[in-house]
Amino acid sequence: MGRYFRFDAENFDFAVRADFSWRKEYFSEFVFGGARDKRIYGLTRITPTATWEYDVNGLEFMQYALGTVSVDGTTISVADTPEIGTIHAGIDGVNAGITFAKIDTWDFTVEEGGPAKVEVTAIGKNTTTVAPSAYTTDIDAPVIMPYNVGVTINTSSIGFVRFNLRVNNGQQAIFKTGTVPATIRPTGLEIEGRIRVLDYLDSSVTDGSLAVVVGTIGNIYVPTVKLTEIPPRVTGYDLPEIEYSFNGYPTTSNDAIRAILSNTIKW
Repeated sequence: MGRYFRFDAENFDFAVRADFSWRKEYFSEFVFGGARDKRIYGLTRITPTATWEYDVNGLEFMQYALGTVSVDGTTISVADTPEIGTIHAGIDGVNAGITFAKIDTWDFTVEEGGPAKVEVTAIGKNTTTVAPSAYTTDIDAPVIMPYNVGVTINTSSIGFVRFNLRVNNGQQAIFKTGTVPATIRPTGLEIEGRIRVLDYLDSSVTDGSLAVVVGTIGNIYVPTVKLTEIPPRVTGYDLPEIEYSFNGYPTTSNDAIRAILSNTIKW
């Protein structure tokens, strides 16, 4: 059984889920002139979207979420988000995909019980049923496990239970007079995340600079994080947990987020 998931003529080694949605919107109005069930309708918009999840064994894909990669291929920084091209999946000849896609959100999550995962959402201009090209997964390329990931704020190591970092490009689909998007434009970049710890008011979690060491594949940096919420919670005999929410901000000399790659051959 052939199972393939491709993007921009590339592929993840360990894509584990892909969802495609072609959301249709209709106007629907009641009108005067007879019984109360008289209503008209018309198709207004079709938004091609894709959501997928993959186990992390590389960080190179962040260039599509942030915008640009340096000439030497090791530094990913913020710029106008480029088109990723065609995103499509195929299973035994049944194919689905979207074209001229741009990344809306990129969610990186690390927690006990499984490898580091990323969930991505994208918006495209149209749909496609073209079959993705076959490829061979590098099954020997190790995925990143929780014990491979280190998180520090102001050089203080965080003993987290769960860590999440989210890049939100705020992609806006502009339709003009057509039913599918004429263009897709990124609005303001938002960086946010959550850190779950076991110690109430953990003194190591503060405002400051954030660094995430992702095994041997690279590092992610946020120059300024500001804590926004600290909700404690406990259920029954479970250990109490604290989940710190934070927002990321740029400085005059650094983007709100950047990545330094150690492995530039894995997505």
